[in-house]
Amino acid sequence: MMERNRTLLEFAQPELDQLDLILAGTPCKAMLVDPDGTILHASPPQHRHGELLNKGTRAGSTLREQLAGTTAPMLSAVTGCSTTVLYGEHFYDMLLHLHCAAAPLRDQHGQVLAVLDVSVDGQPFSFDASTVVRLAATAIENRLLVAQGDPCLVVRFHIQPSLLNTAYEGMLGVNERGVIAWINDAGAQLLRLKQSAGSGLMVEEVLGMTLHGLLGRVGHGSPGITLAPGGMRLWLDVQCAPIGHNKPPLPMVAASADPPDRGASKPLVLGEPLTGKEVRVLRLLADGHSDMAIADKLCVSIHTVRSHLRNLYFKLDAHSRMQAVLAARRAGII
Repeated sequence: MMERNRTLLEFAQPELDQLDLILAGTPCKAMLVDPDGTILHASPPQHRHGELLNKGTRAGSTLREQLAGTTAPMLSAVTGCSTTVLYGEHFYDMLLHLHCAAAPLRDQHGQVLAVLDVSVDGQPFSFDASTVVRLAATAIENRLLVAQGDPCLVVRFHIQPSLLNTAYEGMLGVNERGVIAWINDAGAQLLRLKQSAGSGLMVEEVLGMTLHGLLGRVGHGSPGITLAPGGMRLWLDVQCAPIGHNKPPLPMVAASADPPDRGASKPLVLGEPLTGKEVRVLRLLADGHSDMAIADKLCVSIHTVRSHLRNLYFKLDAHSRMQAVLAARRAGII
C-alpha cells in the first residue's frame, strides 16, 4: 500500500505543487486522499488555514466515514464523482465550518485511485473551488492513464485545436493492433462513449483513422484534422507513447527506485547501424505494406524481406512490425 501510494504521489506531484502555489495566498488547503480515507498529501500548514485544517489534515491522518462523517473526499471516493460539501451539510458539528470541494482520480477502468480535495475553514470559497480541483484532478488522471496503459500511440483530440494539451482535451491510447487501450473522461464525453466501453474498440471505429494513418501523423509537430465516423471534425495530435513509461495499474504497482520519466521518450541507441535496404523496408512498413508488397516493390524474394525484418527486430529491439516502426520513428531513422 505504501509503495503504491508513493508511486501515485510521484505522478501527482507537479499538480500538487502547482495547486499549493495557486492557493498560497488564500486560507484554503489542498489534500490528496486515498480511497480508504488516508491523507497522502496536504498543503504545508499556515496560520491562515485555521487550527482544524492544520491539525486534522496532516499526511497520514484519516478521513474515513466512520471517523469523520460525510466529507467531500469520501463522497467522491464512494460515488466516483466530483463533490462539494458546504458548512452544515457535514455530519459532525466539528466540521460545520468547513467548505470542501473534491474530485476523484480514476484508472483506465474507471476505478477511483485517490481523491483531490480543497477545503477552507470558517468562510466560503472566494473562487470556484470545484472547477480548480476538477481541472487539477484531470491533469493528474491524464498522466496516470498514459502510465497505466500499454499503448504504442497516444492521441490527443478536440474540436478546438487551442484546447489540445489542456485539461479539456480528449485523450486515448492505441495499442499495436489498433485497439483503444484507454480513453480519458473528456474524450469519452466528446465522442459520447462510456469511458470503460471505449477500451477495446478499434481506433478506426472511433476516430475514423486507421492505425497506419495515425502513425503517419507522428512527429508532424502541428495538429491534423480527421472526420470521426459521425461526421464531426476533430483536431488531433499523435505521439509515440514514452519508452519505459508503461506500468501495470496503480492498485498493483510497486514504487520504482527512480521517479517516473515525465519528459519525452528516451532516445534509442542502436548497437548496429541499419543498412540502406533495411531503412527502405522500414519506410514501406510504415506505409502499411505487406511482406509480399514490399518484396514486389524492392524486386526481391519474400524470404529476403523476412530476413531484413528479422535483422530490424534485432537491431531495434522490437517484437513486431509496429514496434519496429515506432522505434525507428523515435530514433529519427524514418
